Parts: sequence; structure tokens; C-alpha cells
Amino acid sequence: MEDIIEFSEVREFIDTPVKRYSSGMYIKLGFSVAAHLDSEIMIMDEVLAVGDMAFQTKCLTKMRDVAKKDGRTVLYVSHNMNTIRTLCERCIVLNKGRVIFDGDVEDAIHYYMKTDSDNKLNVYFDYTKNEREYQFGKIIFVNSLRLLNKEIARYKVNEKIQFELNMKTEENVDNVRVIVRIKDEDNVTKIAATLSECFSVKKDFENIMRFALDTKGLVEDKYCLSFEIIKQDSAGNYYSYDNPYAKIPIVLTEGDTEKIFWSKKYWGNIKLDDIKLLP
Repeated sequence: MEDIIEFSEVREFIDTPVKRYSSGMYIKLGFSVAAHLDSEIMIMDEVLAVGDMAFQTKCLTKMRDVAKKDGRTVLYVSHNMNTIRTLCERCIVLNKGRVIFDGDVEDAIHYYMKTDSDNKLNVYFDYTKNEREYQFGKIIFVNSLRLLNKEIARYKVNEKIQFELNMKTEENVDNVRVIVRIKDEDNVTKIAATLSECFSVKKDFENIMRFALDTKGLVEDKYCLSFEIIKQDSAGNYYSYDNPYAKIPIVLTEGDTEKIFWSKKYWGNIKLDDIKLLP
């Protein structure tokens, strides 16, 4: 009992009826109970979708210990590729209740990415009705974003992502830049970011700007892009003109480049250029 309470981090509320618990507290206590039972099989269904990052890390460590040290089977159900890579040694992919793949983790993720529905991979995003916070959209307002030359947002590794922004502005503004942030498919873990070249927007014009985002270095996976319209001063500080809180899902698949095994579980999502031998 003491081990369960200590692991759950809800000791001060242990005498409170669980019907008054938050979802996070409920999951913490529920996981702690399940993890300390003497069962041969431990089933966890999206258990890490709730709770703080520190507790999620503790849960992953506990599940690894249960599997490797105690020799118990852990059945972990999730759509989070990062935690699957961290925890699992074998994967099963289901489609409408049927097993369509059973095998290696990276092969399973690759198969899942290939067969996952493309319905969410839109190429046009309308931001005219997106609610803005703070000063966003007062001077420069982004109407829409369109991914160019694509019917769905699926790209090959190292392929440039061409996109178009449609903006209106209340003033003539010079030295404007777009910052694009790249996160994991859950739009949580930051992976990379990049800035555009400077450009100008003019009042009373339909400002349509086209850009090419270089994906060099990113390995095969699902990602989520977001962007912000900024102006940067000489000291490096920037003022944000618009941030429609965009979530743009894309998929990178293996291209025609040389096929070299890459373990995202151990090496991450960024593949730098090869290290050169010095003379």
C-alpha cells in the first residue's frame, strides 16, 4: 500500500473520494495500483495521455522495469510513436480490429504511417475564423495557408515543402519574416525551427507570398508544423504580428536516397550530414 501511495504522488489526497479527483490524479492512482499488482500481463491503454511529463517518464521507467526485471508482459496501446519507440520491443498494428502487422517496432511504425488515413493531411487551411490572442492579427492578418503542388501533405525525405500564405495588413511593413516550428505528430515535442528571408507587405493589397521549407535532416516520421509572422530587430528581439495557432500535419516518407538503417529510438529525428575525415 505504501509503495502504491508513494508512486502515485497523491498522498495528501489519498483519503479524498476518487469521484472528486481530477483526471490526472485518477490516472496517477490507477496506474500506480496496476503497476504494483502481481499480474502476469499489464495492459495500458493511452495511459500517458494524461499527467505531467515527469510522471509520464516515471510510468515509462516503471513499465520497462516490469517487463525486463519482473519478466511480465506489458501490452501498451498508443498512437504516440515516441513512447512506443522508447518502451516496446514488438508492435502490432490494428485496423478496424484486425491485425495487419506484427513484428519489429520501426517496421510497424513505418507500416502504420503508410496505411494511416490520409484524410487528416489537408493542404489548405483557412484562418479567417481562428481566434487570436493578445495583439495577434491587428496589423498583419493571415487569411490562409496552402501547401503547393500536393493533394495530401505527404512528402519524401529531403523534399522541399512549398507553401503559400495569403495575408492582409493595415500598414505597409518591411522586414517581415515567417518562423516555422516543427514538432512531433502530437504537436508537443519541439524538434526544429527555421526562419524565412525578409519580405514586405503592403496595405490594401492581397499579399500572397510563397516559400520553400527545406526538410533536409528530418527523418521519416509524422510531424506537425506551425508558423508565426514576426519582425526581428537588430538586437535579435522580435515582435509577433500574427499567430493563428496553426496545426499543419505532414508525413515524411523514405525517398530515393540511399537506404541506411536509422533508429529514431536512439538517435532522434534529425540526421545531420556525414562527419568528414580531416586530412
